[in-house]
Amino acid sequence: MFRLADYPLDVQTCVVDFASYAYTTKDIEYIWKEEKPIQIKDGLRQSLPSFLLSNVRTGNCTSVTNTGAYSCLRTIIELKREFSYYLLQLYIPSFMLVAVSWVSFWLDKDSVPARVTLGVTTLLTMTTQASGVNANLPPVSYTKAIDIWIGVCLAFIFGALLEFALVNWAARQDLAMNTMRIRAQQQSLHMFFRNGRDAHVRRCQYGDVTHLVNGYNSIER
Repeated sequence: MFRLADYPLDVQTCVVDFASYAYTTKDIEYIWKEEKPIQIKDGLRQSLPSFLLSNVRTGNCTSVTNTGAYSCLRTIIELKREFSYYLLQLYIPSFMLVAVSWVSFWLDKDSVPARVTLGVTTLLTMTTQASGVNANLPPVSYTKAIDIWIGVCLAFIFGALLEFALVNWAARQDLAMNTMRIRAQQQSLHMFFRNGRDAHVRRCQYGDVTHLVNGYNSIER
């Protein structure tokens, strides 16, 4: 049974038992040789496409039942998964996708199509890659190491897309505030000039009346 909690950094253990099911230890007993109980053929360690034969251990698994004791020998084979394939096909591409999504930080905030296209494309690519990884594995009820890596990458990419949305919203809010401020200043200037013009007209009218009164008084004299 595979244990995939550390996948793809996992080490799988295969147990092989050799036992007698018909004869008890009174009739037959298995014993390992003291020197080199297991011989490994040259090149066998690298013969598997996805695993490396890292270690082989021996043990005893003699069982005792109601009918007697049965001799048993156990071989424990440890297989280490080759990591180079996953490094080139999964870890480096996913890291590059995160780096590409962060390029949007250096794009102008007004370049909406470019930033949205970059963020959505990297997010969909990362999701497709995650689906491809899980399609080649049996469904398990626990979280794998590769799930944590993919989840963190998706969080970084989604965070970059969310950052753009927040920056764009904040920029639009600032633009609206600046527009309202400019309109308020224009209205203040308009009221100022209008009040100044009315005061100038009143002064002109007052001056004309004074001039007429002074002329009338001089005529009477």
